[in-house]
Amino acid sequence: VESRVALVVGDVTGKGLTAATHTAEIKFALRAFLRENPDPAQALTRLNHYIYRAHRLDYAASQANRAERAEGDKQE
Repeated sequence: VESRVALVVGDVTGKGLTAATHTAEIKFALRAFLRENPDPAQALTRLNHYIYRAHRLDYAASQANRAERAEGDKQE
């Protein structure tokens, strides 16, 4: 049973299909980075480098938080 959960909120500039495409790509890249290393700060740093190299976005913002179930918590 997985004991961690990540909550991510983000936004990109633009409208329509282009903005939706950037949002989806960023979402899946961040998901992959968090699976490799669950530290939100390191995952967001990697995401920042990825976005900088791969896209010419005017603006993209995100925040990631991680929560872990305490030892002994019951899952219902």
